[in-house]
Amino acid sequence: MSNFEVSSDIDTFLRKSTKEEAATFLGLEDTKAQWGQITGTLSDQTDLQAELDAKAPLDSPTFNTSVKIGANFPDDAKLLMTDNGTTDGNGGALVKQNNKLFIGCSETVSSNWVFQTETDGKKVFKSPTNGGIRFGSTGSFLDHYKFGTFSPKLASGDGSIVQSVYSVRQANYVRIGDLVQVNIRIQINNFDTAWKTSTKNWKITDLPYSAIGNHNIEIRPIRGWMDLGDVNITGALQSGNDYLWVEKFVNNGTTAGQGANTSRVNGNSFATHPFNFSTGSFEFIITGAYKTNET
Repeated sequence: MSNFEVSSDIDTFLRKSTKEEAATFLGLEDTKAQWGQITGTLSDQTDLQAELDAKAPLDSPTFNTSVKIGANFPDDAKLLMTDNGTTDGNGGALVKQNNKLFIGCSETVSSNWVFQTETDGKKVFKSPTNGGIRFGSTGSFLDHYKFGTFSPKLASGDGSIVQSVYSVRQANYVRIGDLVQVNIRIQINNFDTAWKTSTKNWKITDLPYSAIGNHNIEIRPIRGWMDLGDVNITGALQSGNDYLWVEKFVNNGTTAGQGANTSRVNGNSFATHPFNFSTGSFEFIITGAYKTNET
């Protein structure tokens, strides 16, 4: 048989044979590794180990860039930040529920801030009652955020007289850290009998927090206090008190109040009584901010 005929037969065989038959005939073997035949450990596969090392572990991952949440963040999804150093166990939370995004310190969404769209299309943050933001350690300026209502009273300086009937008594406060902003509106149609002949000093009691240091708060008469003999009304809190004195500024007054040229208001403070104790009424608004000594 000539060399030509042998080559022709080999060529015909290779063209008609399978890949495996051709590889066997030519002495070639499939060197691709098969699962179950790999020896050694994972760390011996250096390229694979390098890729795995570059991935963030589930336990204490380190992120070199921002953590991104997709635009289609599903409802009821949660991103919790656990802080084992806190008693409640949850150091922070991002929760989407009922198509609202809640941000706060607790997985209980009713305690957290909510990010939502208003009817005018504006996106805003809203805080629930007694909700909070906490940055830094206890005692930082934004350690507490609270707001609510309270019911102040008009009382005598020694506490022996407390007005019992009010036409209007509305008051609210906002607290950020140790700073308390108060807004009070009081209207009284008739003084209690004990007030009608009393000349005792007046104070507003039952503020939401007691004061640290001394603070002045503005009192603006709306009806009633129209003639005070060219004096202005103010309010003064003293350290440790949860009430404020009703005071007047006078050009040559005493230092009975918080500052120079002030004295506390009583029945004799009016040049002429601007209302009838039996049938008249008076109303005033109190606004201002002070620092609380409560943690």
